[in-house]
Amino acid sequence: MDKLVFLDIESTGLDTDTAEIIELCYITEDGNRSSKLYKPVSPIPPHVSGINNIDNVDVENEEHFQNSSAMYDLRAFAASGYIAVTHNTEFDLGMLKQFDINFEREICTCMLAKYLWPTQIQNHQLGTLRAYLDIPHSGNAHRAEYDVQILIEIFSKMRENHFHSLDEMVEKTRETRAEIDSVWHFGKHYGEKIDVKIHRSYIEWLLKQPNTNPQLRKKLQKRLQDN
Repeated sequence: MDKLVFLDIESTGLDTDTAEIIELCYITEDGNRSSKLYKPVSPIPPHVSGINNIDNVDVENEEHFQNSSAMYDLRAFAASGYIAVTHNTEFDLGMLKQFDINFEREICTCMLAKYLWPTQIQNHQLGTLRAYLDIPHSGNAHRAEYDVQILIEIFSKMRENHFHSLDEMVEKTRETRAEIDSVWHFGKHYGEKIDVKIHRSYIEWLLKQPNTNPQLRKKLQKRLQDN
């Protein structure tokens, strides 16, 4: 029988190659759970603390995530075939790959929301979905344990009302990401299919911009390399 692990990560940044974990929560369907702060090697940037309210003083006496019990637990879950469920698997699982934690199957509630309600809501952020689905809440948004609790509620509503199986949720996650990644969702080429031959100069310009999203940057760099 498939087992699920729900997880959320708070980090020092958005680049999965360089950001560090400062908080992680996981909850499994079979009763395992952990929610802890972790001390990064580099100080937490002020703008990050402004979002999640985790300051350097909060993590001063905490261990690093590397070699923590949670790291070994998640590695064991991945090796045992658990399905990872997060609201942004591309980021959260990208962060875990730094530590040789590689889940073969994933369910992303953000991707599934974009599949189910592509235009019905203004954005597909966790808090927006919580409100759209009338899920009650109490706690601090952008904190790992709170976000996992909301994630579980959103996932449960999706599973009960819209999907026949976990395999379908895994497949729709994959299909929706591939579809979204193939089209421009901003800028002068909005709605067009991304074509390196046609859009090379635009891609190269985006890669020079310091504020280009790190995940988008990696995808565009790979497109150029593959062409």
